[in-house]
Amino acid sequence: MIKDRQTLVNGTFLATISLFGLLVFLSSQLAFSSGLSEVIDIKTLKGRIFFIADDVSVPPVPGKGISKRVYVMPINGYNPRGLLFSFDLVADLVWYSQLKTLGFRNLSEDPNLNGWFVLNLADASSGMEGQANRLSRPVPQDFHVKFDDWTTINGKNVPVYDTRVTLSPDGSKVAGLVYDSVYLGRRHVCTANTHGAEPLKCVENTEGCSGHSPVWSPDGQWLVFAGRIRADNAACNLFELFIVNKDGNDLKQLTDVPGDKEIDSYSAAFIIAAGEKERHLHKSGHPSWSPDGKWIAFESMRGICRIHPDGTGFEVIIKDGYSPTWSPDSKMIAYATMRKDSLAQKVSSRYRFATSIYVSWADGTGATEIARDRNLLFSDSSLNWAE
Repeated sequence: MIKDRQTLVNGTFLATISLFGLLVFLSSQLAFSSGLSEVIDIKTLKGRIFFIADDVSVPPVPGKGISKRVYVMPINGYNPRGLLFSFDLVADLVWYSQLKTLGFRNLSEDPNLNGWFVLNLADASSGMEGQANRLSRPVPQDFHVKFDDWTTINGKNVPVYDTRVTLSPDGSKVAGLVYDSVYLGRRHVCTANTHGAEPLKCVENTEGCSGHSPVWSPDGQWLVFAGRIRADNAACNLFELFIVNKDGNDLKQLTDVPGDKEIDSYSAAFIIAAGEKERHLHKSGHPSWSPDGKWIAFESMRGICRIHPDGTGFEVIIKDGYSPTWSPDSKMIAYATMRKDSLAQKVSSRYRFATSIYVSWADGTGATEIARDRNLLFSDSSLNWAE
């Protein structure tokens, strides 16, 4: 009798322990899935983040608006400082990890300041003179391919922002948007060899939309870009991500993320062609390929999303953010988001918005602000997390 009772007690104790263990396990899994398992300590983060922000300390450039400059900030958020002061209208910021260079494009009527440049960051020289010595053009100014950076409206040059002319990881190829003179207004995603003439390879039947252009895979074999999902729409408000190999073959649409609300009837008159069923905005773009090649993060009408290059695993990870960039180890994402504090509301206007920079885990959990100087930076974009 005593033995049976002891067996019963032991069994009850073990069952209780097993149940407790199960609850602990389930709680840990729930905490992990909700981002509570690890709080991000930004003091331990390594690397630096490059980005473009409005420079509100100087008057707007006549005819072109507020100056957009490159800034660099330690990823832990301390001591942000300007990086390039000799350029006023910078766009297309790209960090090339293998080459240890920072690529960007500047728009200027001065041919010496207009075009596409790279800044060698492996060189430790500093100051404006040091920067000038480290600047170079990755392809000659008389390069046989004319990648689009200006368009003509009423006989005047108008800048096309964020065309994202970009080098392949090893610097052997370049991709960008090429204006199609036959079909007015269309720009095709094309690649070329940076060292010598090579037939231009373009993606046919898919026009790249200005502002949403190609990003190379870490191995240099693929490109992801935003292209129109309708051939006959206006205003380029219906586009999604496409993926294609470096030779322009095997093109496929990667994403399909319509907005939650229908386009209003006034806007639809300019965007939706007669007979089209789709009445929701599609604005997926600004992709960022993780360094390990496993994920592509991107902006959409529903927030920042991620997806595998084969089209699986899609999920919305950050509902209030844009311009995602991956950490060098592919475990985290940094992104910009609109600020809602009183100072932000005071300085924000229709054309300038105060923003901040956050980091999160790769699944979007654990969001933590890293930008600390709340008086300096506005309209942050083109974030690049570098070593």
